[in-house]
Amino acid sequence: MPAEVLRDPLTLKLSLPGETPSVIEIGDLPNPKLAADLAEGLAASVHPHGPLGKRTTIESFTCTLRRMVRELAEVGFTGSAAELTRAVLGAFWLRSHYLVEYRTRTILRALDTRHRVLTEPVRQMVFGTNYTRPPANRPLPPYEPAEWNRITDLCKSEVRRLRQVRQAMIVLAESGQDPAVGGWSEANAAWLLLRTGPVRSAVVAEHMGMTAKEFKPVPRHPPGPRRAVSLASAGGSLHAAADGVDRHRPGRSDRHGGLRHPLDRSDGDSPVLHQGPHRGREPGAVGTGLAVAGALAGARVAAARTRAG
Repeated sequence: MPAEVLRDPLTLKLSLPGETPSVIEIGDLPNPKLAADLAEGLAASVHPHGPLGKRTTIESFTCTLRRMVRELAEVGFTGSAAELTRAVLGAFWLRSHYLVEYRTRTILRALDTRHRVLTEPVRQMVFGTNYTRPPANRPLPPYEPAEWNRITDLCKSEVRRLRQVRQAMIVLAESGQDPAVGGWSEANAAWLLLRTGPVRSAVVAEHMGMTAKEFKPVPRHPPGPRRAVSLASAGGSLHAAADGVDRHRPGRSDRHGGLRHPLDRSDGDSPVLHQGPHRGREPGAVGTGLAVAGALAGARVAAARTRAG
């Protein structure tokens, strides 16, 4: 069986598919009779007999089981599950949140399906409609225009900074040569990157006439083969970021009835991730902005490595 109830102490022995056998101790509770009945219901709720298939989920149900026993004991209930009444159970559910009711209903339904211990009025109640409902998820409030402007300005300055790093790498590459001829250096690595683009270290090793194992770095600091991989990754991210933003130019001021754009953008401005709000509207190219923002996130790390070199 996937789950079995053990007594003295009250525990639940689990044998779930793909997991090592384990036990969950239910512990000493103020009403041992109800605790034992609910433990049987919990065991009957485990897959394939019920919906519970993971230990973490079963542990959550065990916590709710303990809570039900303790709270009912506090109001004077000391009987077994067969002695539950509609008044006792209804009052417990009305003062509980949705998950407590859902979990205890699941346990009591499995218990009664297997052992038929509930009275008919309580059975109808247990298999009936929930008293509580799950909380409705509400959408997050939209960004205010000022927030959109700050985000856009930050992205705009970041793209400009990354472009400066990229231009510095291009200038550095002009002073380099093929590392297979001139040896390994930062300038030669930039030269190779400019012509091959981002590639795997095995491709660079083959170009250098080395095996992939020989190309693995030994020193922790440049110069060395490890620097080549870092530069390749950085250059690739910078190219991807720059190419991404190039595909989305800022809007023209005359598109909005001749009004000046809030961010003072013009045809000569550097590319931005997306256009900010105008007249209370959110930007239309949000998908493009998010895609390029992902590229910038990787490029930011790569650029930092490049600058450190």
